[in-house]
Amino acid sequence: MSPVLYCWCAVVLFTWVSTAADIPQGDDCKDYGVEFERVFRRSGEGAMLNCSLVDPRVFNVSTHPYNITWYHLRTGQERRARMGDTITQGTMLWLLNITAEDEGEFMCVVRTAESCFKCTSVLMVEAEAEVRPPERGCVHSERSVQFLTALESGFLTCPLWQYTPHVDTYTLRWYRSCEPLQFNRKFLMMDDGVLHVNSVVPDDENNYTCILSFQLGGVQGHMTETIETSVIVKVTYQPEILLPVGEINKVSLGSSLHKLCRVSVPGVGINGVLVTWRATDEYISENTTHRIHQLKQREKAVAEGLMVEADLFFSEVREEDMNVNFTCEVHNYRRNVQASFSLESDSNLLLPLGLVFGALTFMFVQSVLLYWVFKIDIALACRDTMPYLYPSTEGDGKMYDAYVVYPRLIGRPGGPEETFALSTLPKMLEGHYGYRLFILGRDCMPGEALVDAVCSALSLSRRVLLIYGGGRGQSYGDDWGACLEQQLALQRSLLEDEELRVVLIDLGGVADSALPPAVQLLKEEQGALRPTHTHTCTHTHTCCSAAEEWQEEEEDVLAFITPTPRFWKELRYHMPIRGKGRPRTHTHSHIHTHAHMHTAPV
Repeated sequence: MSPVLYCWCAVVLFTWVSTAADIPQGDDCKDYGVEFERVFRRSGEGAMLNCSLVDPRVFNVSTHPYNITWYHLRTGQERRARMGDTITQGTMLWLLNITAEDEGEFMCVVRTAESCFKCTSVLMVEAEAEVRPPERGCVHSERSVQFLTALESGFLTCPLWQYTPHVDTYTLRWYRSCEPLQFNRKFLMMDDGVLHVNSVVPDDENNYTCILSFQLGGVQGHMTETIETSVIVKVTYQPEILLPVGEINKVSLGSSLHKLCRVSVPGVGINGVLVTWRATDEYISENTTHRIHQLKQREKAVAEGLMVEADLFFSEVREEDMNVNFTCEVHNYRRNVQASFSLESDSNLLLPLGLVFGALTFMFVQSVLLYWVFKIDIALACRDTMPYLYPSTEGDGKMYDAYVVYPRLIGRPGGPEETFALSTLPKMLEGHYGYRLFILGRDCMPGEALVDAVCSALSLSRRVLLIYGGGRGQSYGDDWGACLEQQLALQRSLLEDEELRVVLIDLGGVADSALPPAVQLLKEEQGALRPTHTHTCTHTHTCCSAAEEWQEEEEDVLAFITPTPRFWKELRYHMPIRGKGRPRTHTHSHIHTHAHMHTAPV
């Protein structure tokens, strides 16, 4: 043998003898055997082994001082603190960056002054070729199993959480199938690292991995643990019938009918529900050639579980089907429920419906007719009883409710139209109803120009009462002043002031063709009020003594006008409403200035 080979053999023999000498030999230490639980880690991760011999069941820890020594049995070496990435901490041995060489048995030897104890822990290291980057959280080949229950909220506990009290700093992350888990309403990590899973469904069955990154004694390390999660389907089926609900259905004899039995079945999994229809005590066949038959039940998945439906068909409803209970029965091993409906003929409903419809139509037509007949009476009654519903005319810049325009005869005594305009009309409107009228010659200032007086009064009036006729074929052609009033009133109403409305009063005796075009147009659009038919009286002194001379020249009969109550209602309907409500806001003033014209004074 060469000197070199001899020297190398001597060195190997010395090393083996010296390392083997570190491991306790003989029976001086009580052997507690091998720990049942193995520690599984991947290459590059950290691993922690705990010596379970420091326990009151082994020796009195409080009265016997002790020391702990760790040995790697495969190499025979003692593992001491700060030997590479090895840290000892109390009863724990930390291996912070393990490799395949660290796999094997580690012996824990506990020595006191009187005795010695030992036990063995096993470390399994996953082959480096199977290792994936830890940040992806891929699954271990060896993993723990935890369970979740469907339709409930569950929890997954990370086994690495037990190490957090012994490290300096740490962070914990969760992965699902190697993908980072997004925390939301479905998944939530609690303060103790527990993963809360809300409303568990079968799809939540998966591999979940937790990664613990930590720092210990100035050294960085990490550990991973995969949890194989299984979902337990907890069957809670108790069917509930949604349709029918015990109703009575109106049907026509000879018609077809379709009825649905709808059943809600909460839960997940095989429901075992059977839905059948029966009439009284006889079950209905699924043979579609029968007049009454049911179709096969069908199921549809919903968020709460399942919806089961079964249809009942009547190809022809007959008298024998009336007042019969048709029952939907639902059976499964958890519960039996049923619900019914019945049929009732509606052949006699046509007459009542027709009568009701006819009555409603008659009432509607009557209401419309009554409205048109009594429209004026209704409107006047509302104005009298509820004045606060109508705006007040105060503050609108007007002084008169109406400007009275009537035909006058020059050089002749007053006719019936003048008596009506100067006596009858004011007596009723001013004396009885409280309106304020303007009548030229009665209300104008002495010496005021005619045009100025007419324009000023029109601008201060809300209506124009335009009287024509009178029983003698006279209109406005015989009096220049009355003709001027008519023209100015129509011009202001039609062209200048939209709020100044004209009310036509026809005393009779004038054909429509003899009227001015503007008056004809107004009469066609809105019509005219007629006080009454003309009456006669042969006693001149009882009719009107002031017209004796004019009557003797013309005739011995004097016409006079007696308005009916209907006329006064129609006239009041067209007059301004004397409301008491809040006045309307006016955007312009109704006060006008008029230039003085060189005309003859009134």
